[in-house]
Amino acid sequence: MKNLLIIPLLIFLALSEALIDSIQHNSKLSSVRQINNTHKTKATALVNSPAISTYNFQIAYKSSERNLQVKQKIIWRNLTSKKTNIIYLGLPANSFLNGNSIYFVSQEFDKKWESGYEFGEIKEGKNNSSIKYAEHKIYKGDKSLGFIELNKTIFPGDSVEIILNYKMKIPQGTENFGYSKGGNFCLLANWHPYIIQFHDGKWLSSHRSKIYKPKSENSEFYATLMVDDKLQIASSAEEINNSSINNSQSISFKQDKGDALVFAFYSDVHKTELKYINESGSEIDIPICLLPENERYRPRIESIVTNTLDYLTQHFGFYPFRKLSLVNVPDNTNFGFKSYASLITFYCDLFSPKAIQKPENDIARMICKQYFQNYINIYSVEDKWIEEGIPTYLSSKVMEKYYGRPLINFYLASYVPIYGLNLLSYNEIPIIYTLNEFYYSSKHRDVPQYYKYIDSNPITDSTHFLDSENYKANLSIKPALIINSVDNSIGENLVIKS
Repeated sequence: MKNLLIIPLLIFLALSEALIDSIQHNSKLSSVRQINNTHKTKATALVNSPAISTYNFQIAYKSSERNLQVKQKIIWRNLTSKKTNIIYLGLPANSFLNGNSIYFVSQEFDKKWESGYEFGEIKEGKNNSSIKYAEHKIYKGDKSLGFIELNKTIFPGDSVEIILNYKMKIPQGTENFGYSKGGNFCLLANWHPYIIQFHDGKWLSSHRSKIYKPKSENSEFYATLMVDDKLQIASSAEEINNSSINNSQSISFKQDKGDALVFAFYSDVHKTELKYINESGSEIDIPICLLPENERYRPRIESIVTNTLDYLTQHFGFYPFRKLSLVNVPDNTNFGFKSYASLITFYCDLFSPKAIQKPENDIARMICKQYFQNYINIYSVEDKWIEEGIPTYLSSKVMEKYYGRPLINFYLASYVPIYGLNLLSYNEIPIIYTLNEFYYSSKHRDVPQYYKYIDSNPITDSTHFLDSENYKANLSIKPALIINSVDNSIGENLVIKS
């Protein structure tokens, strides 16, 4: 098997310096922590790395009541050279307890988003324990970061078992957690408590914001799910066993890599299996779940998945998982175009001609993230551009190779694509426009966003006031354009070939 090939050190350092110069500027906010010239990238390869944590879930999902009953066992292994007597937990659902969390600092809280954990018995091994909440200096009601004070010190090579019992309400979805309007779809991502990264003797802890959450280490997951037998399920994990019990189905899952366990529940979905065979002869199972109204897009989706995996396998080695689930989410959610270990979500527009290359470009980018988000362990917010910027760059290369240049287009009434340039509009009504077939390079797709946010704060802005588009520009678009510039300067495709 090929090893993962990362851009050579010389080019990588050049890109890092260029990125820092691009996104660093004088902020008017005194609390912003700037990147400095002595910054060193803190990232390690996850290829063949051992699982730091093992998660075992017993889950009862009551779709009619929209709640979960969970027993969760975590075994954490201290594979570092430092000891600890405390465990830090990311508690993502607690971001939705109320409007007093960092998550809602730039958005008014709506009661329909309310969720959180109702913890019952908590144990450290056989001893009773409890979770305490790390207090944020400003947002006192934020309980998205917790910790457990251990009864014993965990030395290098030791492990500890934590058992959590809790109930949680499933809210109407925002971002990547909850049910859709109408209730015919539910996504559970970033839903369960997890142990965050322990690196160089420190817990890399922070409260969860809308644009950043503390990461966990590479982990393995086991789960038994009890759910209504009328629901259809997609997951980041492999299904091991399925049995029916009194109008319910009990399903066992296993996932041997990744940083989270993800489920999607449908009341109606068209599900097919695509097989991708590596050069070594090993198979990747690719379940594609499409909403019935989007069935016509299936050939295009199968094509972009195969093309992207071909490209990445050729240049970066084999896909890191045995499974890649594609989950088509409803348009009335914020769940689309998210990448999790072995699972991605995507939208399909009502009208989307192939020449526009949508959803192809976004699916390619999500698959590219599977490599860099799950192959590389990032230990600092300054380096998160690696997870986003490199996949954005690579997806432009995939689109160039297999699809050529896309057509410039604008949208009428938000969802009808029109070929041409829209120079001036009012309330989504074009006023000055030119209709024609204008092509542009895939690598220039995000240039307008770059100029829109050219003076935005850096990704290390600790005030949490960056909106998602601003953050995306610094995290994804600017790094991708910089890498494309280096690509153009030293020769077409030399960055990839090296």
